[in-house]
Amino acid sequence: MIIDFRSQLRTKFAAPNLETVIVLDSCEKIQRMTGQDQGLPSFRQLFIESSTFITELESHFIVTMPINAARACFDSLLARYSSNLVTVPSVKVTERDGKTAYPDGREVLQALVSSRTAEKDWRPYFSENALDFLIHYSGGYVRGFMQAVIGACSHAKLAGNQLPIHIEPARRAFNSFVQNASAAITPEKWAILAELDDRPTRTIDLANPDVQDLLAENLILEYVNGAQSKGLFDEDAPWYAPHPVLRELNVFKSTQQKLRESKNVMERH
Repeated sequence: MIIDFRSQLRTKFAAPNLETVIVLDSCEKIQRMTGQDQGLPSFRQLFIESSTFITELESHFIVTMPINAARACFDSLLARYSSNLVTVPSVKVTERDGKTAYPDGREVLQALVSSRTAEKDWRPYFSENALDFLIHYSGGYVRGFMQAVIGACSHAKLAGNQLPIHIEPARRAFNSFVQNASAAITPEKWAILAELDDRPTRTIDLANPDVQDLLAENLILEYVNGAQSKGLFDEDAPWYAPHPVLRELNVFKSTQQKLRESKNVMERH
């Protein structure tokens, strides 16, 4: 159908070299390919095993895919499609310690909010500490940040439309995230998150299905620009961190404490 469509366009516009561009968005919504398990196996079947179906279309193909799939299938995707696989990490808003602010990243998200206001300025709508709260606890994940901004606006409206929005509506913006994440994370995944938070290298094991799930659900966030090593290429390597809201939950803190105590016992013996 695509090939016939391109041929008709070339004839209609008398443009024999006319190119077509196919954009496939939200590949995370792919549920299951026939004969494959849901998730990564179905993704592999469609984009790796059946890649000739796509390449034979002879079109420019722009795909947005889950970051866990991009990382897990990186070499195969490069071999079949392009040497230029671009991933979009979260905006770095803190250093690797999760506490020290990274001003350049925060300014990017402030500008994002400003660009969506009539005045092109976020200040009439948010107090500084409220917007900083939203930026920090979104972890720089842009979609999650904008959802939190919308949530804060909704809670402020319920409170009487008082502007600028202060810290309490900003805090309430994460209510549904906390409820859903707390219910979905297993003890094994809490252990992965807590251990990652204590790991200086901030690396993850992509072969672990639980890690893939956490990455796909944006409960582990990927960043660049923050290498601690002075190696030649280390500055370009991605690093990972638990979603900052999760760090504040008691179950995360208790899991982390247990892991630290267990590690101390092992070191003493």
